[in-house]
Amino acid sequence: MFGQFVEGYPKHFENITGSTDFLKRIHDYVHVDVLKLYPDAELPEFAWDESEGRFSLTYRSSRPFADLAHGLIEGCLLHFGDARSLRRDDLAEDGTSARFVLSDG
Repeated sequence: MFGQFVEGYPKHFENITGSTDFLKRIHDYVHVDVLKLYPDAELPEFAWDESEGRFSLTYRSSRPFADLAHGLIEGCLLHFGDARSLRRDDLAEDGTSARFVLSDG
């Protein structure tokens, strides 16, 4: 699915240096355009943190799409050739909240 996103919306990948750079901009780039197309869309929230060689992205939504977010993040890593490991910590059992951690080991 990430590959289709790259093909359909190449402008979101202009001046992007890698997976972390893209993931930091989900809300500012992707969600802004989604709201232009669908003003009433209920979008998930993403918050990121980067420290000590680790990058984490926290997903929160009223909808249980943590699995979808997980797959898109994996696709992002593949697209950018990012070999870091991805760990998922479910913050809610129903799939509405999860933290994804990228690390070198």
